[in-house]
Amino acid sequence: MDDALATLSAMLLVNQGQEMNIQYHDIKGYLEKGAYPSRETEKNKRTLRSLVAGFFLSGAILYKRIVDWTLLHYVDEQEVKGIIKEVHEGTFDTHTNSHALALKILKLGYY
Repeated sequence: MDDALATLSAMLLVNQGQEMNIQYHDIKGYLEKGAYPSRETEKNKRTLRSLVAGFFLSGAILYKRIVDWTLLHYVDEQEVKGIIKEVHEGTFDTHTNSHALALKILKLGYY
């Protein structure tokens, strides 16, 4: 865990190659169009409907509501790399461990 940037970048690859039933772009698509992804089972459709209640769409930006009504901004993989780089090497040039870096990113309102 010496290199926080490498550790957090590797976290992006966790789900690569694994098929997940419902992903965030499915939630965003459902909120935008009200349509389910193609070839979804009834169970996945029901799960998607229940998950959508925890999300908010403002324009093209997807937010996730948490318990204290804070809205966390959803970012895609390309934006994540930029955020990690900015927080890790950014204005204050702080080189912290991966746990502290992840907490800083969450405090900025990203997930």
